[in-house]
Amino acid sequence: MPRRVTDVVTYGKSIVTAMTGNASFPTPNPPLATFEADLDGLSVAEAAVLARTKGAAQVRNVKLATVHADFKAELAYVQQVATANPSSSAAIITVPTRVPSSPRKKLPLRSIGHVLAMDCTASNTLTRERLGWHPTQAGLIRDLEHGRYFENGSAP
Repeated sequence: MPRRVTDVVTYGKSIVTAMTGNASFPTPNPPLATFEADLDGLSVAEAAVLARTKGAAQVRNVKLATVHADFKAELAYVQQVATANPSSSAAIITVPTRVPSSPRKKLPLRSIGHVLAMDCTASNTLTRERLGWHPTQAGLIRDLEHGRYFENGSAP
């Protein structure tokens, strides 16, 4: 299931669209109108969060929990329908749903500047121990210092 609230709403609406008028799903639980209303409520609540309305995050989280419960109930319903119709279960379960990709908001560099400025030393000791890895060639820094990393016009 998607993690971003806007993607959860989009995914849920694609499920409602796929199930609406589908003879394989005569009595969805919850009813599709309820599921869609819950998705609309979540969308409105997320807009309030983005507008920084006081207390909106708690309301949104309750609505998100409701939508998650709707997803689980619809999944159980689809599974029940598929189990009751073994000869067509594969077609029932593979109703195409896809979350359209949404453009990601570009964050200014200053939002990750503190991460880039951190002094985080790392070691390859665990990799060597757990995977039996023993590097045999020169490291990246030495290659860069000697100008060999981009020999022949390309990286190794």
